[in-house]
Amino acid sequence: TAAVAAAVAGDGATWEASKAQQERQMGGGVNGVGPEKFVEFFRQASPYIVAHAGSTFVIVVPGAVMKRQDLLDGIVQDVAMLQSLGVRVVLVLGSSEQVDEITQRRGIASTVIDGYRV
Repeated sequence: TAAVAAAVAGDGATWEASKAQQERQMGGGVNGVGPEKFVEFFRQASPYIVAHAGSTFVIVVPGAVMKRQDLLDGIVQDVAMLQSLGVRVVLVLGSSEQVDEITQRRGIASTVIDGYRV
């Protein structure tokens, strides 16, 4: 934030002031969760973090999500977090909607049976 940048630049802003501004912007904590609740969440998650470090997760992102920047941004953040925790991530990007649009525009018949294009 600007307060953090000001504190680093040394223009008189204090660490306490920048922390207070961040808390106001974040609703008192991380994503609106207070510090005590955040620590509780982290403690509950830590066994899973340890258990899955070094694992490979395959994540399928449907084609409909690829069109929604708001959803895509969240997925990118989640993938980055998983990688930072030592999880290898394989993304499988769907394209059904995009293929449907292209085949329709070109006048090509397309049939889907049990979720598979034939």
